[in-house]
Order: sequence, then structure tokens, then C-alpha cells
Amino acid sequence: MGAGRGVGTTHLTIMIGNYLTNGLGQKVALLELNRNNTYSKIRHMKCSKVRKACFEVKGMDFYEIISYEDIPKIMANNYNYLILDVSSNYILGKNEFLRSHKKIVVGSLSKWKAQEYFNCFDNLQLLSEISACEFLSLSNDCEVFKIVKEKYRVQVNQIPFEQNPFYIGSNHMEWIRKIIN
Repeated sequence: MGAGRGVGTTHLTIMIGNYLTNGLGQKVALLELNRNNTYSKIRHMKCSKVRKACFEVKGMDFYEIISYEDIPKIMANNYNYLILDVSSNYILGKNEFLRSHKKIVVGSLSKWKAQEYFNCFDNLQLLSEISACEFLSLSNDCEVFKIVKEKYRVQVNQIPFEQNPFYIGSNHMEWIRKIIN
């Protein structure tokens, strides 16, 4: 789940999907559960095969702007993994996020975007779910990191930079393996 727009959630979703599909040989679906329309842009740039309900890139199936009611139909396609690219609007994605086996939250520790992460932490604390989450960020401002650690008592790990999520270098495969396990 993204704690805000432009924090790297879709990028990380593709990295994880690519690792599972092309590194481990798993059948993976990526589900766009937001209104950002990013998957449509990916379809136009990278698509190798279009099906009725999804399109394929590097063996991963991408489902564009789906509704939560579509998830059971997608689950019936015998995927090993469904990766939810959940919107920064926590209220809309809350139920699916809470049902997830692995709860990963991507946010920014940049001073100008930190409030979005703080709001997300507050929402998760209200649900007593904050300890069940893995928190990640591409950026890491030391002052914001200190506030997060003291006020919310959570660890935010840094996402290593990968220029192209459709290609994962061996140096990042171990990091992804640790995150998803």
C-alpha cells in the first residue's frame, strides 16, 4: 500500500512481481486498486500480450483499475501470488490490505511528504495493525526517521534504487526475498 502518491509503490510492486515470476517461476498477478491509471501507461509501453481481462509483461499479468469485487474472479485463475497495488487512500483499500498475507507500506520520509506517512501510521494504529506491517521508503531524512522511530515505534527500511523494475539486478534479489518472506 502506498502512503501517498509518487512514493514508489507501483515500482516496488513490479519489482516484487518480476522477482516472483522471473526469479522463482511463480504465476503472479498485479492488481491496480487505485485510480492512478499507471497500468494503462505500462500496457501501451511494455505489453507483450493482451487478454480479455488483463495484459502481460515479462510473464506477469497486470489487471488495470479493478474493483474490489473483481478480486475473487481473479483469484479463481490459480495464481500463486496476487500483488495488490493499493491506493494511498487507505479507507478505500483498507479491507483488502488487512486481508493480505504480507502487508507492505511504502511511503516517503522526505520532509515535504512525511505527513502522508504519519497519517497512514495513525490509521494503522487505530486498527492495531501497525505491528503487522513492513514499512519502506526510497527517501530517508534523518529528522523524519527519528520522529517515526520515537513517536510510532516502527522501523522504516530503505528501498534500494532500481532504475528499471522490469529488470532486477542480482544485488536486489536478496533484498526482495527478505521483504516478501
